[in-house]
Amino acid sequence: AECRIPHSTRTNEMAMTGLARRFSRRRTSATHTAPTDTHDEKNLADMMQQARKFFSAHNYKTAADLFRVVVTACRELWGADCRESITASSNLGTSLYFLGRLDEAGTVQAQIAAQCERLYGSTDILTITSQNNLATTMGKQGAKAEAERVYRAVIRNSV
Repeated sequence: AECRIPHSTRTNEMAMTGLARRFSRRRTSATHTAPTDTHDEKNLADMMQQARKFFSAHNYKTAADLFRVVVTACRELWGADCRESITASSNLGTSLYFLGRLDEAGTVQAQIAAQCERLYGSTDILTITSQNNLATTMGKQGAKAEAERVYRAVIRNSV
């Protein structure tokens, strides 16, 4: 059967699997408030796995709702620049794209693409994936010239 999820999303799913593994090993620092039940790392990893399952089953609304909770919790635990926060935000943007909420998806994806490039550089897989997701959304919105510019950067940075 042909995969209906774009390659960049499949790559994102691989990143989500690694994210869940990191959640189970990562500990909050002394500078963060102790996690509550809804922000417990184990519960957070479970929510991420549930969101992945809903996404894989094409239940994008439920996936987006869960990713939104995970994004908020990750940012509270580790900050907005933490790789886990960025990955969860990227997954939220992809879910919004599949829901047809292109303006909201584009906003999230543009923020993530800029943040990834700033933090990890232009050749990091998360940067390339986020830029590809952004370009796909731009193309769907009709911004063909902008999408082409971003796609060219993805190709340039992928080799």
